Amino acid sequence: MKGRRDLTAWAVIVAAGKGTRMNSTVNKQYMEICGKPVLAWALQAFERCSAIEGVVLVVNPQDIVYCKAYVIDDFGFQKVKALVAGGDTRQASVYKGLQALGEECDIVAIHDGARPFVKEKYIRESIRAAAERGAACTAVPVQDTI
Repeated sequence: MKGRRDLTAWAVIVAAGKGTRMNSTVNKQYMEICGKPVLAWALQAFERCSAIEGVVLVVNPQDIVYCKAYVIDDFGFQKVKALVAGGDTRQASVYKGLQALGEECDIVAIHDGARPFVKEKYIRESIRAAAERGAACTAVPVQDTI
């Protein structure tokens, strides 16, 4: 059994949604914020996090070529080791991402690719908590406007 220091963490980033509630011709993960797709902002946090060894990116099957060219390649993401076609539901997409992980993975961080503002410190804290307790979930307080 590996010691805590030797645990390997990967991320499964799920971006296979169609964003139908956005009422747009562009899926929300590809809409731009300051000239960069939402998905690229999310990937950037995991790319910069030294606690993450690799990323499995799950996208809509029709978006694989687009995502590879205009997100992964254009922004030079090196940690994306697999680009996987998503399923009919979020649960199915996460499962497909988990299936693409290598055996060397001990901890998996699952993130929604349409959530661009994840902070590296929360990724690290989640990995640490999962290593200590077996699982962890990061959440932010609900705003009063809801």
